[in-house]
Amino acid sequence: MGVDYGVTVNQTGIDKITTKSAKQALDRRLRKSIELMIAVREHGAEHVERVHHLRTETRRADAALRLLGDGLPHHRAKSIRRQLNDLRDQAGQVRDLDVIRPLLEEYVPQLPSATGEWLKERMRLLRAKKKRSLRQGCRKLLANGFEDEAKSTIRQLYRKKSTDDATIQQDLLQAVNPLLTKFFGTINLLSLDPQQFHQARILGRRLRYTIDLLGEIFPAARLETAGQQLTKLQDALGLVHDQQSLLQFLKTSLSDCDDQTCATSLLPLIQAVETTSEQQRIVAIQSMIEQVQEIRNLRTILTSQISGT
Repeated sequence: MGVDYGVTVNQTGIDKITTKSAKQALDRRLRKSIELMIAVREHGAEHVERVHHLRTETRRADAALRLLGDGLPHHRAKSIRRQLNDLRDQAGQVRDLDVIRPLLEEYVPQLPSATGEWLKERMRLLRAKKKRSLRQGCRKLLANGFEDEAKSTIRQLYRKKSTDDATIQQDLLQAVNPLLTKFFGTINLLSLDPQQFHQARILGRRLRYTIDLLGEIFPAARLETAGQQLTKLQDALGLVHDQQSLLQFLKTSLSDCDDQTCATSLLPLIQAVETTSEQQRIVAIQSMIEQVQEIRNLRTILTSQISGT
C-alpha cells in the first residue's frame, strides 16, 4: 500500500521534512495493519503471533492517528481510529485467551480431572468463537474499502497546513503533553486497585507507541532510553493483566458451572489466582519505586528532545 505523496519536499525546510517523515510513519503503520488483516482474512486467526502482531500494529496505527490528528480532517481520523479500535478489541479477546491458556494449564493439575478438562474445552470453544469473529471483522473491514480510506487519509495529512502555521514540532509537543500528564498522574496515584493498573497499562502502552513514532519523525531526538524505560514498566504491568484475564475467565466459568464438584474446586483456585495477582501488583509497584527517578526524567527527556531545547 505504498503511497504516492504528491508533494515536493524542500530538504532545507524542517516543517516539510517532518511532514514527509510523518506521512511515511503513518503509511508504514496503516500498511502493516492492512497486511495483517489480509493474512487473517485469508488464513484465519489460528496463528498466535499473527494475532499478536495485528493487535500491536493497530495500536501503533492508532497512536499515529492520535498524535497526527491535528493535521488530518477530523471525521477521517475518527473513522479510521474507530474501525481500528473495533478490530483491535476483537484481536485482544483472542490474544488474551492465547496468553492465559498456558497459565491455566499450570493450575489444571490442582483440579479434579473432569473440572480441568471442562475448563480446557470451554477455553477451546471460546477461542474458536473469538477467532471466527476476528476473521469476519477483517473481511468486513477490507470489503468496506478500509484500504482506500487509509490511503486517502495519508495523502491528506498536513495538506491544509500553511507555512505560516506553528512548526510540526510544536504541534506534536502540544499533542503529546496531555498524554504525558495523564500517564504520570496515574503512576503517581497507583495503588493495588486492579482497575488503576489497567489504566496505567493502557496509558503507558499508548505513550510507548507514541515515543516510537516520534523517534521515526525526529530520528535525531534520541528517545531510545525513554522507550526502553516504558517497556520495562509495561512488562511488569503486563504480568498483572495476564493474571487478571485468567481470573476473569475463571469467575465467568464459575458462574456457568452447573456441577457442585466443579464449583467447589474452582473457588480455591480463584482465591489462589487472586493472591498471585495481588503479589504481582506489589512487585510492579516496587519496580516503579525503584525506577521513580527514571520515570520522572521521561517527561524532561521527551519535552526537551521534541522541542529541540
